[in-house]
Amino acid sequence: MRLLLYLFPTILFFSLTNCNDEKDNTIPTNGVTYRVGVTFNWTTSNHTSNQGDFPKNAHFFPVIGAVHKNNNSFFRTADLASPGIQLMAETGKISTLSSEIDLQISQGLVYDKFFAQGPASNSENKFISEIKAYENYHFLSLVSMIAPSPDWFIAARNINLKNEDGTWKNQVIIDLHGYDSGTDSGKEFTSPNHPTSPVDEITRFNGNDDIIFATLTLTRL
Repeated sequence: MRLLLYLFPTILFFSLTNCNDEKDNTIPTNGVTYRVGVTFNWTTSNHTSNQGDFPKNAHFFPVIGAVHKNNNSFFRTADLASPGIQLMAETGKISTLSSEIDLQISQGLVYDKFFAQGPASNSENKFISEIKAYENYHFLSLVSMIAPSPDWFIAARNINLKNEDGTWKNQVIIDLHGYDSGTDSGKEFTSPNHPTSPVDEITRFNGNDDIIFATLTLTRL
């Protein structure tokens, strides 16, 4: 039953997007390249969370992201986490989420995925990658696990790389906040594994827990 609960939101999401978006088989041309920079700024000085003290081994896992059509992010708040989001949020592993994105690529909803690699700690705290966006694929989403944590992650969702007049933006700078995947009931960053049953909806941190964990900078090249 738990497996069905995990799979249902993913299956439903894919079904709904297939109903609303016909697959675009046109090969994109005239792509615009952006440098993706994710700078992590979660430190003892800005840690005001009720979820325990700032952990000594605070770090982030590699970022996974995608360039996609509008409103086709990996997740939505108030939905249940897909298996890929759960595994990423609880362990930092992104193989399952990568496969979920591959499925969306085959459906014409996502053009391409990317991975931003970087250091394992805040001593050198920037992850870098490059992506290409196209006329029909000009939205960007990405996620990365907050570590240590029970099931928490940072995310950017449906970032539009175009201005209202249709021109490409030269730069986008966005604060990245924390999300709870709803799959583990730990209350602090260093809490032991305690699976939530039944699973809860994805929620964004609020109040004193709403730390700006990182900053996303997208720069047109």
